[in-house]
Amino acid sequence: MLLNTVANHENNMALLKEQLAKEIYQTNAGKQEIERLSALVQGFQEETQNTNAIDNISYGDSEKQGFARGRSFYHPAMGFSFDAPAGYTLINQPAQVIAKSNQTGAIMLFDFASDNNIPNDPAAFMAQTWIKNEPLQGLSPITINGLPAATASIEGTVNNQRMNIRLIAIQWENGKYARFQIAMPQSLTTAAQEDLKTASYSFRRMSEREKQSIKPQRVKIISAQFGDTVRSLSQRMPFEDYKEERFRVLNGLHGREEVMAGRRYKIIVE
Repeated sequence: MLLNTVANHENNMALLKEQLAKEIYQTNAGKQEIERLSALVQGFQEETQNTNAIDNISYGDSEKQGFARGRSFYHPAMGFSFDAPAGYTLINQPAQVIAKSNQTGAIMLFDFASDNNIPNDPAAFMAQTWIKNEPLQGLSPITINGLPAATASIEGTVNNQRMNIRLIAIQWENGKYARFQIAMPQSLTTAAQEDLKTASYSFRRMSEREKQSIKPQRVKIISAQFGDTVRSLSQRMPFEDYKEERFRVLNGLHGREEVMAGRRYKIIVE
């Protein structure tokens, strides 16, 4: 079939038109055959217009909301970043960022709190404003990458499971605090607890160069070549997991359906 033997989409359209003319001329094809081929050409023209319209548009997180990249979170507009532990999945929501481990059941929640009336001392903020109705254990001042901070812990229940909850408040500016709440099952190993501590202590200011380098991901339209497969094309996307599944959803491919040489497909790039 013609579409299986031509790699370039624009060439496909030109060759289809040529094939249509030849069949009309050589075989005096009937009206139905002419209409079938005409519809096929029109379909490719519409497909080209639709794919061209979305080529290079932004995909996923916005600059206003920040960007989850693998297990790292960047917010160039506000100028901070932090890393989740290995094996954790980052979920970027409008008001918070969640890092969770399906293996251990631990959860790390990050957000900001701001108010002109809150104390400018991190320990005072934690005890008087943030967790004022709970007894704090081990409240102590710390410094995280040059920023004044405080840490403490409380006991709590998450999803009907008893947890040790580690709290970290980091003063970002007067009246504004970055906050980590880390819920850890009581059975969590010491090593896993240290990984979460390291993650919360990775919070830092971004350099100007870093801010400029982190951009939204984009949709890119590519033409499949001979030998390309769903697997080979999906590997070009900057995700750590579910690459093939994402590619299939993005391009409406079902079951074991494969790509076709000459067809145009969407991938995500940075």
